[in-house]
Amino acid sequence: ICLGSIDKKRFNPELAIELLTHLSAVIAVCLENTISREQLHQLSQIDMLTRVKNRRAFDKSLRQEIARSQREILPLSCLFADLDFFKKINDTHGHPTGDRTLKAVAAAIQYLLRETDVLARIGGEEFTILLPNTEADKARDIAERIRQNIEAIEVANDQGKIVKLTTSIGYASWEPGLIAEESVDEVHRRLMGTADKAVYKAKQSGRNRVRGEHYAKLRKS
Repeated sequence: ICLGSIDKKRFNPELAIELLTHLSAVIAVCLENTISREQLHQLSQIDMLTRVKNRRAFDKSLRQEIARSQREILPLSCLFADLDFFKKINDTHGHPTGDRTLKAVAAAIQYLLRETDVLARIGGEEFTILLPNTEADKARDIAERIRQNIEAIEVANDQGKIVKLTTSIGYASWEPGLIAEESVDEVHRRLMGTADKAVYKAKQSGRNRVRGEHYAKLRKS
């Protein structure tokens, strides 16, 4: 920034940088406020325990990916992973062990995902994974690899005893045109509902397994 004047009387050596100093202080406060707001926004999108996205951030990402899939005519898949008998881990080994287990699960899932995929913790022991440009067969394969990774996790409790766990995973896939004239909100509701129905099927059929559900079978209410 350069300040100048053709009037020599406007120049005072003692006040030469006063305006710039004041202006810099104002700009610094504005930048600090902007950074703080952005940090708060980012924190509001993250599950503080596992450091993956939370439900709010996942819903936002899902709507964005649905809109993009509609524009580009691409498939979109959603996985629900529900840890089996997780309450028993908390009750038997304590909540610190449960917390370590959740962190290990998040890391095991994230390891298998692409940068474009979205992982979120949406409940106590529930995770959901969004897979853009992914058809049902590929979603099933990814879900099975996730199930195997989680089954291989070994977490030590406070006494050093190894805790094992399993998960039930449901998946659903959608692509533009499955149901005519759907809005983003309708696809959001149906896709989440279908994946939830699939994980319930996995639980009912014995747990520690992967099950899918056809998107078109979930009727509009």
